[in-house]
Amino acid sequence: MQTENQSNMFSGVNNQKLCSMRICCQCMHPFCSIFFCRQIKNNYGQAEIFSTDDYFRDENGHYRFKASLLKRAHKWNQMRAREAMEDGESPIIIDNTNIHLWEMKPYVEMALEFRYHVFFREPETSWKRDVFKLQSRTKYKIPERTIQRMHDEFEEVYNIHDVLQSSRPYW
Repeated sequence: MQTENQSNMFSGVNNQKLCSMRICCQCMHPFCSIFFCRQIKNNYGQAEIFSTDDYFRDENGHYRFKASLLKRAHKWNQMRAREAMEDGESPIIIDNTNIHLWEMKPYVEMALEFRYHVFFREPETSWKRDVFKLQSRTKYKIPERTIQRMHDEFEEVYNIHDVLQSSRPYW
């Protein structure tokens, strides 16, 4: 049985089989993202979830994050998502925090190239932007200051054009 918060999570994403559908999850915290994407997958029964975090899991499933490999990990995840789109898999769920709009752009461009419908979703939970609650739920020991930075930099998606017009800042 779904709670009110869980059923609100899926507003606009129904259970019908859609041809070529892609969902881009946006969450401020990996716990939130993982939980949310699994809920969407369960809603469809079958879906492919592509998470950059998977790059950092060893053969036993243990998470071993290395910031120096993050760029490589994102390229790896984009390549996996592209292969799935080339194969016509659907639905495809991109499970990244996607704090900035430009972080979603490569996935959106691929989705449009392969004629996928793109949906942006973030959880409708009371704690989705509560830095303290998000930090307390982490199993990866993400520092509160990191979650606070993510909170401060979070860019909400209003439409696909916002993502397509976004660009990575050059520091």
